[in-house]
Parts: sequence; C-alpha cells; structure tokens
Amino acid sequence: MFTRGSRRRRSQRDVRGGGSAEDPERGCPCRACRELCPGFQEHPWRKICQHCQCPRGEHVVGGVSPRLQGVLARLLPHPPPPPDSEDSGCCPEEFAWSPPGLSPEQVCVYFSALPPAQVPRLRSPGERHRLRELLRQLPPHDLEPEFCHDLDEVERRELKLFAQRRKRENLGQGSVRPLPLTSPGAVCQQCGGPIPGGSLAVFAARAGLGLCWHPRCFQCHQCRQPLVDLLYFCPGGARGRLLCGRHHGDSERRRCPACDELIFGGRWAEAGGRRWHLRHLRCLECEGPLEPQELPGPGAGPPLCPPCRTRRAHLCDTCGDPIDLQAPHVTHRGQHWHPLPACFRCAPCGRPLLGRPFLPRGGQIFCSPQCAQGPPPAPRGAPQRRSWGGAPPAGTSCDLLLTFALW
Repeated sequence: MFTRGSRRRRSQRDVRGGGSAEDPERGCPCRACRELCPGFQEHPWRKICQHCQCPRGEHVVGGVSPRLQGVLARLLPHPPPPPDSEDSGCCPEEFAWSPPGLSPEQVCVYFSALPPAQVPRLRSPGERHRLRELLRQLPPHDLEPEFCHDLDEVERRELKLFAQRRKRENLGQGSVRPLPLTSPGAVCQQCGGPIPGGSLAVFAARAGLGLCWHPRCFQCHQCRQPLVDLLYFCPGGARGRLLCGRHHGDSERRRCPACDELIFGGRWAEAGGRRWHLRHLRCLECEGPLEPQELPGPGAGPPLCPPCRTRRAHLCDTCGDPIDLQAPHVTHRGQHWHPLPACFRCAPCGRPLLGRPFLPRGGQIFCSPQCAQGPPPAPRGAPQRRSWGGAPPAGTSCDLLLTFALW
C-alpha cells in the first residue's frame, strides 16, 4: 500500500488532475500531501483516499459534484437558486454561493464580515474551503443509504427514518437580512456582542423567534466552524444552540471511527469509549482482522494490528528500541525518544533533559552551549535512529536553537 513517505511516479491521468463522470475527485492531488499522493482513489468503505489516507475533502478542486448537488437538493425543501440566476443575489462570475434574497451590495457586505479564506469566490481557495466543509459538515452517508457500505435491511430502514426525522424536526437554513434602521439593535447569540440597527444579521427560525447572530458568529456549537451555506441542525429544546450536520448526528448516534458512518442495528464493538461496526474491525494497513482489545482509544493513533504497529513504530534515537505509536514520547524535528531520563539526555554529559531546555546539533541534543561547543558529533548508524532534521544552518549560533521537548 502507498504511504506518505513513498514517491511513486504519477500516471498521466494523475498529472492532469484526473476526475471522471463517476467520481470527479478521482486522480485529483491532495492538498495536504501534495506530491506525496499520486491522486485520489477512494477506499472501498473507509471514506478516505487509499493512497494517502486523507479524506475526500482534501482532494476537491472545484465545483460541487452532481451526486452532492442531488443530496443538497433533496435536503432542502426549497434549495437556493444557482449562483448565476437572477434571484441568487450575486454576479455569476463572483461567488459559488451566496445567501439568497440579498442585493449584490448586501452580499458584498455579508462576505466582508467573514475571513477572506472562507469567502467562496469562484476558482479560489474559498470555494475549495466551502466544498471541504460541505463534505465534513454534511456527510452524505448520514443522509442517504446509497452512500453507506454494506448496510442490511434493518440498518437501511433505520437510517432512512433517522434522516427523515432530522430533516423534519431539526434541519434549517439561516436567513440573512438587515435589522431595521430604527431598531435599537440586537444581541448576538454566540459572542454576546451588539448588532446595531441597519446591520446584517443571521436568523435561525428553529432556534427561537428573534434570535440572531453576527455573520461571522453563525457557527456550530461543537466544532466552532462557520455553518456552511447557513445550514444548521437545532437539537430539541436547545434554544440558540446550533450544530452542523456531523455533530448533530454524533449527538444522536455513535459514529464508527473506521467507516465514519453512524451506527444502526446491534452488531458493534466498543473500545476506548468508541463504538465500531463489527465488520470494520480491520487493520488500516493490511486490512487484517482486529480484536476489540486491539482497538485504539480517541487520539491514540490508527487501528493497527501488532505487526503493522511494530513496522510503523518510531525508533528511539538513544537506545534504538521501537516506540509504540500509542505510547507517549518526546519528538523534535523528526527525532524521537522514550520519555525516560536514560534516553532523553545530553549526549556528552548524560544530564536528563525532560522538561528542560536543550540544544539540538548534528542529530544529538545538549544541555548547554558548553556541552555543544565540541566538534560536531558523528552521526550514528541507521539501526540506532530513524531520521533527524540535520545540523543547524550555517552561521546559526547554538543559543538561537534553544528549545523544549514536545510531547
């Protein structure tokens, strides 16, 4: 399997940016991995790229795919007009989406309140940001069974009923309109700051009558990200508390960390406070079966079998022994150490450096400029260490490289 560190030659399809009628992201480069990924190829069920293991959202290049457009059209009772229509409120050559019902001048005022990187101008980083957030905040597999993997009839029926109930009871789209000039103003539900009369505000009917937000404050209560296309889910009884689709789904059902789908039915395993589909207890590298006790907890790394975990483990730069991926360790510029006084120590004098400032030089670490004054240490053999960032740049004094251990 391709890993981030390999440099497989790109095919001609990958170089061109690829894409196909079935999957417009196929072959598209990864924004995070860049040249290390030969192009997007969807995993059969993990919702990630088989090559670099990044989500689909890191590979979008522009334009909402027809399948996602269909999901959005079925999600909203009255989908917003396309950006090139007369009722969209914006010029066709400017934005991929804008709040409906506003004049072009009001659209510009609205977007001026958002961070520039989040303004969805056509063929801009803002448009790609919108597409990534659509996929993250509104996972299609939370909404329709056709985007899920290997559901039985009971699971399909439960997902359909769940999606219909959410759409009927919780889904809404914010509306943007100016407060009356004669109004004394309002209070933003997110930051508590004032919204003067005449200013644009975002209203959410399901959240409560008269509640409004600054445009930049219309966010998911859980992830604090702006709600893409003003689409929100309002939990029952939560006045003024809005969630994106993903986190509203998480509040109602448990999500399988392997396939990113909500769990319906009774065939699941629990480990580290998370639930997994039994059919997805698989190693991320070799796809071999895993036992529930081998599953990692939150933030403890990917699900790997013992052999793959050993192959992925870092090597301690002092003792050369493997460091388990789930174990705490010290890292700096690609080097790794056990968090032990005997491992993370000054090379010449052996003084332990845990919690103390240190000086890196030539792949080794020192407790003081005095210990680092000697001749550059000879690099150790490959079996004893993994890799390091190299010696400091020419003309850089050691005292400028004073740093602390990162856990």
